[in-house]
Parts: sequence; structure tokens; C-alpha cells
Amino acid sequence: DVDYPMTPPVGGDHNPSWLNCDGDVYEKAVPDVSAVHSLEHGAVWVTYSTKAADADVAELAERVRSTPFTLMSP
Repeated sequence: DVDYPMTPPVGGDHNPSWLNCDGDVYEKAVPDVSAVHSLEHGAVWVTYSTKAADADVAELAERVRSTPFTLMSP
């Protein structure tokens, strides 16, 4: 287990497995340690509050899906 000084984390120790990050949109929270590994490879991780309006999440997801080296999760 890794404790990060901020949420979401932006770097640090991570899992040897990374997440797909070619415009992938995850509907459930992903493990921080895997997302941080994706960041190490240059990915951009878009996170959002589960309280966000569905329309806002859908608009964000549309942009992420069309952008290489990105992933999105709550």
C-alpha cells in the first residue's frame, strides 16, 4: 500500500502494472498505484468527482476518448 501526499496522486511509488491509456474511460475508480505507473509513461489522468453532473462527465469522456495517452476515472 502506498500513501500519496495528494489526491489524486501525481507521481511516486507505483504498481508494476499500468492502466490502458489510449483514450480509455473507466467508469469505476482505478487503483492509484496503477494510474501513477501510467503517468510515468507520459499519460494524462483525468479524474472527476462522483458528484459531477452526468452531462459534464459525458463531455469529458468524449474528449478523453479522442485523445491518445489519456485515461479517465472517478
